[in-house]
Amino acid sequence: MIVSAEIQMVPVGTETSLTKYIAECKKIFLKSGLTHEMHSMGTNFVAEYEQVMEIARECMQAVMDKGAPRVIVTLKLGARNDKDIREEMAAAEKVRKFVSENGNGNNDEAVSH
Repeated sequence: MIVSAEIQMVPVGTETSLTKYIAECKKIFLKSGLTHEMHSMGTNFVAEYEQVMEIARECMQAVMDKGAPRVIVTLKLGARNDKDIREEMAAAEKVRKFVSENGNGNNDEAVSH
């Protein structure tokens, strides 16, 4: 099953900067070849369910191997069977397009995701 995912890694019991821990996860995503989008609160990507779980396991292990005594992981998953989500325009892109085509977005029409 193909799912869209958002994963967030929060090392606990570490210094204030999390860069070195999150960089380890970035390396895992690059090695996987998956298209992904990192942002300030996590990483979005689309993959087979099993691959999502493997990425989560590898990231957790990498963060702990880097010295974090604990890691809290938040994982959000979405699936649909009415269309191929790998070919679906990202929801954020849909909103940007809607706003650019309809002015400032103050009308009552909703954008379906």
